Amino acid sequence: MSRALEAYLAQVGSGLKSLTGRRRIALIRELEAHMLDEAEARGIGSESAMSAMLSEKEHPSLLAEELAAGEGQDANHRGGTALAAGMIIGLATGGHL
Repeated sequence: MSRALEAYLAQVGSGLKSLTGRRRIALIRELEAHMLDEAEARGIGSESAMSAMLSEKEHPSLLAEELAAGEGQDANHRGGTALAAGMIIGLATGGHL
């Protein structure tokens, strides 16, 4: 994994400390998959190109704040929250996929 992507995901993860470890890991993995898919689709192979792509994305702390806010719902609404999180991640990746 690129160092730039690793740093971006670490920043998002640090903003998700209010979530359970399991949920935080799940969200970070989903975000990582979206970012890697976009990078592959765009033919990104260098660290500088990955950094450029990430600079187009929402700031990690804002993304984490939105994701954490979406997680504040009751566990009965987890499916809806997962959908919302997926939509936020889609927006953060520029709706590329």
